[in-house]
Amino acid sequence: MGKTSNDSKQRWIAKNFKQVKVLVTPSVAEAFKKVCAESGQSVNKALSTHMENAVLKKRPKTVPTLHIEKKSQRRSALQFYIARIRELYEAECGYNENIPENFRSGERYEQSSQDIENLEEAINILEDVF
Repeated sequence: MGKTSNDSKQRWIAKNFKQVKVLVTPSVAEAFKKVCAESGQSVNKALSTHMENAVLKKRPKTVPTLHIEKKSQRRSALQFYIARIRELYEAECGYNENIPENFRSGERYEQSSQDIENLEEAINILEDVF
């Protein structure tokens, strides 16, 4: 029975994640592991966080300014933010739907469900303003 659960988890991981191989010298690897251990963070988490930050920093900055005088510009900015929140909502829904059945009573599923409700409410509020 434990093997089936592990197989299910491995299939879910294979479907939702991509493995990246990094080659470094042994001294760099050991030093990095030590830094991660001292900070209380796993090597995987440190690397994935760094990768996410690198991707986000390279994303073009198309966010409208907040000091907008013309009504048409304010409406355009509002549409922009609604679209970004909708992207987050859709991503969270996809994450939530991909959580295996046997993990749906857990804290991550509950938090994801709450996030979906909050994002949906934010979209509705902003659309009412629009």
